[in-house]
Amino acid sequence: MGCKGITIFRDGSKDTQVLNLGLNDKISDPLIARPFRVSGSTYRITTPMGTAFITINENEKREPIELFVNIGKAGSDLAAMAEALGRTISTAFRFKGDLSPRQRAKEIALQLSGIGGRRSVGFGPAKILSLPDAVSIALSCHYGFKINGNLTVGQYLGGNGVLPSGTVSTVRATYHQETGASLDPAAVAISLSETHIGDICPSCGASALVYEEGCSKCHACGHSEC
Repeated sequence: MGCKGITIFRDGSKDTQVLNLGLNDKISDPLIARPFRVSGSTYRITTPMGTAFITINENEKREPIELFVNIGKAGSDLAAMAEALGRTISTAFRFKGDLSPRQRAKEIALQLSGIGGRRSVGFGPAKILSLPDAVSIALSCHYGFKINGNLTVGQYLGGNGVLPSGTVSTVRATYHQETGASLDPAAVAISLSETHIGDICPSCGASALVYEEGCSKCHACGHSEC
């Protein structure tokens, strides 16, 4: 056969070798790719920091793929922290692992539920302790999680289809796996008493820093940036 010699060695057994498999050059993406098109629901919830619009987007399997939190004015510290919260949760949804995205959503809702700040808004089942608590309630409503008193969408709607002191706009209805109810509001509004909300004050931490008369002033502690 004209064969004069054969050398067999395990890849990586020598510091230098003529051939290698190139395994070190292949780095797998730890995140699930985002589909080109997703669908979701936006929840309007009044929080102690102002009105938040929380959007939960899903893939074709109805698994959470990303979450957005919009609150406050663009460029404010509050809007920046809300964007960071949404990006962090979205990354957690898309991580590859043993837990499904929906299981991750339940764990995130569990961790965020009950986090309180300086004050809260609302009473009873509509009580919102903070922006993270509002995110937990949005996830609980969307997937029917029963976490620390957070009610499902069906329990919020009750028998008349109206949230406490608010309205519900239903765009599509799909079967809910846990409750068995055909509930999937595309927009849920928890309307509570609106108050004038500003940015976060660097001195006292209250959401009362507003820009007026050419300067940012805190209506809570009197801090001024001028």
